Amino acid sequence: MRYIAFDVETPNRYNNRMSAIGISVIENGAVIESFYSLVDPETDFDAFNTWLTGIDEDKVRGAPNFAGLWPQIEPLLAQNGVPDDLKYLMAIESNLSETAVSVSGAAGLWQFMREVGKEYGLEVTPTVDERYNLEKETDAACKYLKKAYARFGDWMTVAASFNGGINGITRRREVQRQPKAMDLHLVEETSRYMFRILAAKMMFEDPSLFGFELEERDLYPYIPPKQVVKVSESIEDLAEFAERYGISYAQLRRANPWLRDTKLTAAKGKTYEIAIPDIVAEREYFLYV
Repeated sequence: MRYIAFDVETPNRYNNRMSAIGISVIENGAVIESFYSLVDPETDFDAFNTWLTGIDEDKVRGAPNFAGLWPQIEPLLAQNGVPDDLKYLMAIESNLSETAVSVSGAAGLWQFMREVGKEYGLEVTPTVDERYNLEKETDAACKYLKKAYARFGDWMTVAASFNGGINGITRRREVQRQPKAMDLHLVEETSRYMFRILAAKMMFEDPSLFGFELEERDLYPYIPPKQVVKVSESIEDLAEFAERYGISYAQLRRANPWLRDTKLTAAKGKTYEIAIPDIVAEREYFLYV
């Protein structure tokens, strides 16, 4: 039997603001994983409550997607030397929606702003937006995360910087004289952010802990494309291009959300990889699942 246990120590005479919280995953009477940190009861407990007691069907809409996303994301993180657990940043940022757009204009699984995406090598034009390209946006995220790790030397602080910014976290470390984000007094959003990551990890690794019994047929597996076409010249009519490969424009866009128009204006000297979805395999899966 596996369950989650909490251990909370209320503020004491040495620190009348901060509390301590311990979260343990227990199986057959033994602790198999645990987290411990000082927290601000005015913000951090509320963040945990949001994820651990407020999880409902709306908050796990991205759950079926992880079966298809993890096999694509995990090798990219490993190749870049980024801890696998940082994939849960995507759950917090975009709810694992490849086409997510925030009210501030951040886009994609990793929610890059336009200028930040360009800074980390992503092409963002009226016809191409690589913030929606899973491989390229993940590589860009890895560049950011490794840059932050070179600065902080602590992966949880790196995760906090994905929300609060490298410069923002750096300033707070210097002013408060604490090296790790878990020991900093941060703005509410960033403070909540770190605990949401921990909660997301728990939920996706074992949804049953939160009362969600997901069967294999509930998950959306990764179905590799039938073909990947490399192009280095502009395409004036993507609908016609799609027809040549036996698919519709809608199917082409679904498989390549980084294509943002009915045409592709190629950058000079650049080669693009366009995925041609395996429509037969997709239909068979959704017909017999």
